[in-house]
Amino acid sequence: MRQIAVLVFLVLIVSRVEAQQIEWGGLIDLELKDGGKRSAAWVNQTPGDKPTIYTPNIRLFASSQLNEQWFVEGAIQADYYEGNHLSPLFISLFNVSYQPFLEQSFFVTAGRFVTPFGSYSERMLSSENPFVHLPVSHSWNQSVDKQVGFKIWTNGSSGTYAGQNLVYQRMYAQGLMLSGSFGKNAWLDYQLAATLASPSSHFDYGMHDVPALISRIVVKPWIGLKLGGSIGYGNFMKPIDNYTLPSDKSLSDYKQTIFGADVMFDYAYLTLRAEFIKNTWDAPLFIKYNDVWPWYDDVQVSNLSYSAEAIYRLPFFVGSYLGIRFEQLQNEDVRIDPNSTYTGLNLTNIPPASAVSGPDVTRWEFVYGYRLTRTIRMKASYLMVQNSGTDWDDDVMTVQLSVGF
Repeated sequence: MRQIAVLVFLVLIVSRVEAQQIEWGGLIDLELKDGGKRSAAWVNQTPGDKPTIYTPNIRLFASSQLNEQWFVEGAIQADYYEGNHLSPLFISLFNVSYQPFLEQSFFVTAGRFVTPFGSYSERMLSSENPFVHLPVSHSWNQSVDKQVGFKIWTNGSSGTYAGQNLVYQRMYAQGLMLSGSFGKNAWLDYQLAATLASPSSHFDYGMHDVPALISRIVVKPWIGLKLGGSIGYGNFMKPIDNYTLPSDKSLSDYKQTIFGADVMFDYAYLTLRAEFIKNTWDAPLFIKYNDVWPWYDDVQVSNLSYSAEAIYRLPFFVGSYLGIRFEQLQNEDVRIDPNSTYTGLNLTNIPPASAVSGPDVTRWEFVYGYRLTRTIRMKASYLMVQNSGTDWDDDVMTVQLSVGF
């Protein structure tokens, strides 16, 4: 009902403006995938281990310029983020922007917008992403979950609580954002946002007194070169039933700190990119005990993610390209105090002093892409994965067709 009400509100806003037009558009992804036995939405963005034809993303966009200074945009979406089925429609974008000074590139945006973190905030759609898959930082679920904190890794099992990515895969945030550019040639772009949750999490409404902070800056010193920096800090936890914290602790004590740096160089037929992300969660460790989740300890979970990619546009076949991306996710072991106790409970399943937060992941993706028309793109991809040097059979072959309208 909340989603329907917001859409109706959007239509009413735009319909109040005389002679104003709504610009509509959409994007549908069609995929043929064949993944290994361990394929899953939270591992390699694949719904199962059998050849499958499905629609991983369906989006409908709407936008309008209400007058010279006010703008509104929205999007509804359905996807396979939750598992092996298409989700119900939800609002992935809805915001209003105000440009107070017509002669300056400065905007104030309120609502739900694309999370301003990392280079893939500019390439979240399949029509903008030269590869089929999102990077490992956005697609591999970690051992920290926004409802139960740190989950000790047990042979790759996600359990009831699936964990979360370094950056929320759907890549939207809610709050207030300031954005714009500096210089005659827009040599610097910036986005500064106060949001309900840190980059790895998402809330539909405010759950903490202090907002999270997310920002991104891109410097363009000369044509063909971009240098980007991103940072995020804030709350990521939300309550569940039957969890128990000591009286001197609250969920607002637990934060995500994440920063990244990226570079893009474009020359002639070649585009090179590299990105580095450092992430830390300060998280609680709960141990389930007779359907109660008592607090046991506070832990720090840290990850490093880095990637490098190259795209070569074939000069003899206009509209086609070859691409390769290498990426690695490194997880540090988590130190746990074996003497930590929670008053009033006799816990028997005490964890080890050092717990594995998950395997290190190395991925290679090879892609051939071809733009059939202005709005239709085809890609053929092979994603090769190694997990701490072990083959867990989660490679996947994909043919993707992205159709815009």
